[in-house]
Amino acid sequence: MGWLLNRQQTLRPSPRNQVFCAKSPLLACLLLLALAHAMPTFATDSYRSETLSAASMAPPRAVRIGIHNFPPDFVVSKDGSSCGGTGFEYLRNLLQQAELTLEPVCVTPARMYLLLDQNDIDFSINIKSTKALVDVAHPPVFAEPPYMMLQLVVYSHSRRANSVHDGSIAMIRGFDYQGERQQLSNAGLRPVDLPDAVSAIEMFLKGRTEHLITYDGPFKAYLAAQSMPSVEPVNKLRRKTLQEIPTHVVIGAQSPFRAQLEQLLHSHAQQYRCKMLKNCGNVR
Repeated sequence: MGWLLNRQQTLRPSPRNQVFCAKSPLLACLLLLALAHAMPTFATDSYRSETLSAASMAPPRAVRIGIHNFPPDFVVSKDGSSCGGTGFEYLRNLLQQAELTLEPVCVTPARMYLLLDQNDIDFSINIKSTKALVDVAHPPVFAEPPYMMLQLVVYSHSRRANSVHDGSIAMIRGFDYQGERQQLSNAGLRPVDLPDAVSAIEMFLKGRTEHLITYDGPFKAYLAAQSMPSVEPVNKLRRKTLQEIPTHVVIGAQSPFRAQLEQLLHSHAQQYRCKMLKNCGNVR
């Protein structure tokens, strides 16, 4: 009986329940008190269930694309705080067809490879042969068809130009250039690594390197958009084409959007018979 009395005191019955208990058998009174004690727990569990259900219905995070300075398709502001470009707009509109939101992440190429492997971004645009992309724990997926073709070239100052003539060649840090980096080093040229395409172009045009390896698209886009003087007229530069290289949408192996992105790109390419993904099909 002492245990029962202590149990009743712990349950703290309401005045109404106290009246009932005074007039009812002991077993009925204890049943009523037990039910009253369970009600708050039931309400809490119900609230938690509704909260978890609402969370499961919340929209997923945006798809993240890594963007480095590669005009005209992808551009990053000088302070690195914003990025976009015509390529980003095209891909954003394409993903909207699958009700996916695309979010730009402004990065340097070297950092982009790390973020892709760590699943901090979902995809980017790159060539297949970049060693920093394939020599990782989780090799990414290169979607087909290619995004676009790039023409890889070397520009050189003439011997008369007011520039250094020391065998230096400006290039993007982390870029292998389809094996051309090693070939140029073997030929005696000295690599000068810069964060991105624009930095390499500017270093060369200022005469601080004798040569520049670049993709022709970003070089011509920079010249069209900038008025920075060069130590030598651009039409006097020596130009050598090395090779044409396809770029691809490269998707992180651990991205939660991997299968969805692969299917979207494949279906879009089939529907519009795209040989190159860039600007292919009715995307608005």
